[in-house]
Amino acid sequence: MEMNKNIDIIISKYKEDLSWVDKLKDNKSINNVFIYNKDIEHQDDLQINLPNIGREAHTYLYHIVHNYEKLNEINIFLQGNPFDHSKNLFWHINQLKTNNIKIYPFNKITIEDKYSIHRNHKIHPNGLYISYFMDFLFDHKLDINENILVNYGAQFACAKKNIINRPKDFYRFLLKFVSYEQNPIEAYIFERLWLYIFDSNISLNNKYKLWM
Repeated sequence: MEMNKNIDIIISKYKEDLSWVDKLKDNKSINNVFIYNKDIEHQDDLQINLPNIGREAHTYLYHIVHNYEKLNEINIFLQGNPFDHSKNLFWHINQLKTNNIKIYPFNKITIEDKYSIHRNHKIHPNGLYISYFMDFLFDHKLDINENILVNYGAQFACAKKNIINRPKDFYRFLLKFVSYEQNPIEAYIFERLWLYIFDSNISLNNKYKLWM
């Protein structure tokens, strides 16, 4: 009986060596590997070429927006060199065969406190506070003493049901924030928000619709 190929891999690549991708072929549950190439000097017709903007946040959101109606049951989001943040990557991926996941981080969840530079300070004039997004997206007033949960490295698996729990326009809205610069502060903020963005238990504030 053929195994259900219920996993898609989404990779945000710049100049990294992707020879490790060959090892994914051993996992018979993997259906597609989407490689988004942001190295504009070395474009590849076998990959999906994107402008070098928005870091991995832009890649992840671009994939969701353009594949929203045809997402696989499980979607794995990775950087071009995933091992800096997830040394046991292949072990984690193999666990997904049996885990009934919602969102499955490939790195230890860290508690980030009020002293984080990304929580309380703007890196450049156009940057926005993480408290702005918590309020604007989830109607949650982030107290100065409140800790947040972070999956550093932004590498995780997420169930389709959790992604489509948010409307497509919501992801289009987020994509705008990381579509204008190579290294926007919002990409680092989204790194701290993925666990909230895909958590179906957290209600979405519809304020963003006013900006669409």
